[in-house]
Amino acid sequence: LVSLFNIRFVASEYAIWGDQPGRIDTLGLDSNGAPTIIEYKREEKESIINQGLYYLNWLIDHPGDFTVAAQKTLGSQIEISWGNPRLLVIAQSFAKWDTYAVKRMGDGIELWRYVLYDKNLLFLEQVYGQPRQVRTVSIPDGMEIIQVEKPDYTVNFHLKDKKEHIVNLF
Repeated sequence: LVSLFNIRFVASEYAIWGDQPGRIDTLGLDSNGAPTIIEYKREEKESIINQGLYYLNWLIDHPGDFTVAAQKTLGSQIEISWGNPRLLVIAQSFAKWDTYAVKRMGDGIELWRYVLYDKNLLFLEQVYGQPRQVRTVSIPDGMEIIQVEKPDYTVNFHLKDKKEHIVNLF
């Protein structure tokens, strides 16, 4: 998690209780101290965003539970910043409405699409969220992960490295 998303691992299959009991796939703490939830889905489901948002809401409503879990794993001296918790949803695909929905929900939500080409190559593409650095990561068991973000096609992007007369024409 650290090499891919700059997130330190806190817990896996973390059981929550309340109106809708469930299990959060992964809890973590990012490099800025923000509590982070990672949800993994093998296939597209209509409720994928709703489930992630439910878990994110639970996290915000239960900071003490997260703090105890984080201190148990990372030590009692960790600093947690509750200003912008994160939700990462990693799936093979998303419904066409998912990206439109998360655009309205504010920062801290990321959608990642994955493709498993074989047992040793995993491709990750950020579908929505704050831009992340592109890199290839080798994992000790021999799997290589390629992480890609979508380019930001601005005017400056298109004019970069163009000759002066082309820029002037533009």
